[in-house]
Amino acid sequence: MAVRFGQKATFQAEYGMLFVALMSAVLGFIFAAPGAVHHRGMITERQHGIIALAGPATNVLLAVGFIPVFLYGGTFNNALLRFVGGRGLIINVFLAGFNLLPLGSLDGKVVFQWHKSVHVGLLISLLGCTVFLWINGIGI
Repeated sequence: MAVRFGQKATFQAEYGMLFVALMSAVLGFIFAAPGAVHHRGMITERQHGIIALAGPATNVLLAVGFIPVFLYGGTFNNALLRFVGGRGLIINVFLAGFNLLPLGSLDGKVVFQWHKSVHVGLLISLLGCTVFLWINGIGI
């Protein structure tokens, strides 16, 4: 999205966070944020907000893509497909919601500064979906 708005954009690995991801996996859960896309150039506040929404939107699209895998696994009693689909679903919904928290360098801070009602609506929806999936044992 940043490139679409004429930005120079590059992915920069954050090896400290990669270490956190590996250690969390050892402890039985995965928390991964091994890097981020950084961009520079002149943009409007609106463009900056839309660029910030690209990451969470990608997670939402990935979550939607895992829904058929989860449902197909249940329909055909395939435990592996159901497990992978459920994990993919809850991880991506959680990451989208987490990234929208208005803290530090997370995208949520930029989105909140740009458009508060869009931010609050998306954050509540994604956190609500995460809680729903967790309560129903999907992906756990």
